[in-house]
Amino acid sequence: MEKDKTILLIDDDPDFHIMLNHALAQTSYRCLSAYKPHDGLKMILEYQPDIILLDYIMPDLTGEDLYQEFVTNPIYKNHRHIPVVILTAQEHDRNIRERLIEGGIQAYLNKPFGYRELKNLLENIFILQEIQQRNLQLQNEISNTKEYLELLVDNTPIGIMATDLNGMVTRVNPYLVHILRLSNSAEILNKYIFDFNPFRNNTLHDSFHKILTEGLAIREEVLEYCTPTNERLKLNLKGVPLRNTSGDITGLTLLFQDITDLEKKAYQLSILRQVGTSMQSALDLNELLHLILTAITAGCALGFSRAMLLMLSEDGQYLFGKMGVGPGNANDAYRIWTELSREHLNLQNFLDKYGHNLPDEHDEFNQRVQSLQFILSEQKCFFHQAIFNKKTYKVNFHNRQEHNCQQCLTTIQADEFIIVPLLVKNKVIGVIVADNMYNQNPINDDMVQMLNLFASQAAVAIERTEAYQHLEEEKNKLQEAYSKLEATQEQLVRNEKLAAIGQTAANVAHEIRNPLVTIGGFARILMRSEKIQADEELNTFSQIIAEEVTRLENILKNVLDYVKLTHPELTMENVNQIIDASLLMMSDEIQCQQIELHPELDSTLPMINIDPQQFKQVIINVLKNSIYAMKNGGKLFVRTSSNKENVIIEIQDTGKGIPKEIMHNLFIPYFTTKSHGTGLGLAITQQIINAHNGKINIESEPDRGTIVKIMIPLKNNEIPVKKN
Repeated sequence: MEKDKTILLIDDDPDFHIMLNHALAQTSYRCLSAYKPHDGLKMILEYQPDIILLDYIMPDLTGEDLYQEFVTNPIYKNHRHIPVVILTAQEHDRNIRERLIEGGIQAYLNKPFGYRELKNLLENIFILQEIQQRNLQLQNEISNTKEYLELLVDNTPIGIMATDLNGMVTRVNPYLVHILRLSNSAEILNKYIFDFNPFRNNTLHDSFHKILTEGLAIREEVLEYCTPTNERLKLNLKGVPLRNTSGDITGLTLLFQDITDLEKKAYQLSILRQVGTSMQSALDLNELLHLILTAITAGCALGFSRAMLLMLSEDGQYLFGKMGVGPGNANDAYRIWTELSREHLNLQNFLDKYGHNLPDEHDEFNQRVQSLQFILSEQKCFFHQAIFNKKTYKVNFHNRQEHNCQQCLTTIQADEFIIVPLLVKNKVIGVIVADNMYNQNPINDDMVQMLNLFASQAAVAIERTEAYQHLEEEKNKLQEAYSKLEATQEQLVRNEKLAAIGQTAANVAHEIRNPLVTIGGFARILMRSEKIQADEELNTFSQIIAEEVTRLENILKNVLDYVKLTHPELTMENVNQIIDASLLMMSDEIQCQQIELHPELDSTLPMINIDPQQFKQVIINVLKNSIYAMKNGGKLFVRTSSNKENVIIEIQDTGKGIPKEIMHNLFIPYFTTKSHGTGLGLAITQQIINAHNGKINIESEPDRGTIVKIMIPLKNNEIPVKKN
């Protein structure tokens, strides 16, 4: 029980007030006393008691009259919830009691009464009052919740429909009326759901039946709906069973969502994505432009009849036709569309098949577009406005005589078309023009929006492709210049080395050739002398002198060969025969080194133009290096083959290999790792191969061996003349 409850006693008997105060002194109740009826009414307004004890018989106003004043006078409106108990000392009158109870009196208590009886009465009244207040509060909450739910249902942006077990529509919200394009809810309320257009199919009938009989929900179903105004919509439908508080199914609830715009945007984004992907692979500008125009005219994409691209001149004074895609006349249009309708291609396959192929050189429409060129001088011209206002214009020439833009009429030759500027960094580079000349379909706002989005994507792609082509051109120029510079530098270095070597060789030849010959001659005479031969020590010295002279003569010969290498004297030769002859010359050294020889010569090798003596020198030089690398024996493979361009010779050994750090020095004159080498063998070899327009490549791994690959062109008719 709550504390500090206030009890107002309205009674003209002072003794009764004293008795009541004494009886309630031991409780938590606070007692207020009013001895006159009007004083009691005032105290009700002032103290707002929790309960009123009202004497039935008072001098100037009865308790019943005072109660009527309390419940009828508007001034007490906010206090009428206070329970009132009638106290009376009269004999029990059943009629009065029933009348007062029906009038709203909470209880009727006869005097005298005991303290316990009064206490129980008060407690019961307060308990009942709390229950009533709680019920009232719950009723208000239920009412508010119902109003809120009604407001929520009526204003939610989802269509809602409810039916009974028989499929009769019992409730629709305003948004569903809007989605279905109905004039009011009466067009569908209290009607059988399957009489309504969107639901006339067996699949939905079965689904609704399962909801009503088995409680199975429809997760998601897409409906094609044609409105009374012939507008085609796509609706997303979900259905759940409608149950009462006992859990029994009493009907079904359907939720509708208009996904027409979402589907349309998803379709548009899909088109833009697929076309964008195709455009990324087009690096040639003309191929890209044709791909763009093909996408605009593809029935599975934007679906225009014709599309043309006009580029703006650098000075911005005139437009010129760059490319056009579309039929040249009505007969071509019918023929092309009939053929395409049989193929059933999706957009990606359509672009792959038709987008990357440039227009035929005899294409009527493309020729007509490429011949277009006009000056942007007339401000009323739509092309002028589109370019200088940087805006899209949909032009409609229903009455051609009312329009002054004869340039547009002559150029496009269509009653309705759209002009979209191509903007790159807020700068116009051209325009796309599209129309439906042959199918006569109106150009709606969706088509305009789609073409605008596509034009933005196309403009960026055009800029990217032009930038790529420009970079490619600059790259080729730089590569060409670098190649020339590298060749010139190499030639200069080579010329400087050759000049130095030539001067050195000339000095050596002049200074030591004759003395060297003389020394060698005398050494050999001494070796044949009987006196020298008889002296073992002198004979050994003579042999050493002769051998060293021979080595010096070979060095001098190599130097002179490198400096004075003559221009190749070409004849048709069989490379295999030259290799066989070279191997025969080197056979003693190969056998002495205990090397296994594995010749793998292609018997079908074609003959080529080479200098046989110089080429034999190449083979011998390479063989010598391989033999030197296999001092402890090994395997030597000599292979020949050919392809469409070259005859290929490979010489492979299993020797010690070449360290990576010296690979770049192999063809430098005088570079050698041999104790008695001149460092000119590979330099001479490279010079001969270069003179034959060939190439030499060396691959090597330490401790695994070396492969020398020589390639000589089959068509070797242009041999550069070497000036020594």
